[in-house]
Amino acid sequence: MSLMPKIPVPPPPAVAREPWPEIDRLDSDATMDVSVCPTWYAVGKVMLDYAVAALMLPFALPIIGLAAIAVKLTSSGPAFYLQTRVGLGGQLFRIMKLRTMYHDCEKHSGIKRAGKDDDRVTPLGKLLRRTRIDELPQLVNVLLGHMSQIGRAH
Repeated sequence: MSLMPKIPVPPPPAVAREPWPEIDRLDSDATMDVSVCPTWYAVGKVMLDYAVAALMLPFALPIIGLAAIAVKLTSSGPAFYLQTRVGLGGQLFRIMKLRTMYHDCEKHSGIKRAGKDDDRVTPLGKLLRRTRIDELPQLVNVLLGHMSQIGRAH
């Protein structure tokens, strides 16, 4: 037992962050259902996620590389698109995809969901989306533990 009086510790200062329009516009009363699954299921799912991603990534890397080169050759801007997403427990992470829309198109149109025949999608982007090649870089997010292959994140 200490004879020293307890001194209240002030809370840490708020950390400045970049704006995340897709998250900031959520209702303040928005809730997430984060029900807990059995431990054996969670461990098995995580192991399966890592195993599948680790096995698929060597085959996906050449496809990702060729697609990234094609994106760079057919439109200006970066080949990859990073977007902030909310994971399990409200954790924020950056998801990586191949860019399928024109660079900085949201500056002109504002943030909105992509729809069918969206004029912001490049011709190559339509092919990448149809074949789901634009999603392959997410294997890296799975290996980093940011997201799951299918279903709940871990």
